[in-house]
Parts: sequence; C-alpha cells; structure tokens
Amino acid sequence: MNEPQYTMLKSSLKEYNTLTSAISTALIKSFLSQIACRLRIAALSQAANMLR
Repeated sequence: MNEPQYTMLKSSLKEYNTLTSAISTALIKSFLSQIACRLRIAALSQAANMLR
C-alpha cells in the first residue's frame, strides 16, 4: 500500500471511530433517559397508591 492510500485509510478510520462513538453516546443517553422516565413513573404511581 502506498503512502496516500494509507493516509486516506487512516483518516477514514478516524472518522468512522468518531461517528460510532457519537452514535453510541447518543444511544446510551437515550437509554438512560428512558430508565429515568420509567423510574419517575414508578415513583409517581407508588406515591399515588400510598395516597389512596
């Protein structure tokens, strides 16, 4: 493999890694916010049951 091809491959791998890490960060944040939402709903329904 010649030098320009190697450099191009390296930069595209870098871009790919950046993209995948951005995607996984977004997925983790979304997952965590879903969990937080479910916990809030559970806490609210528990409080409502206590008030009955």
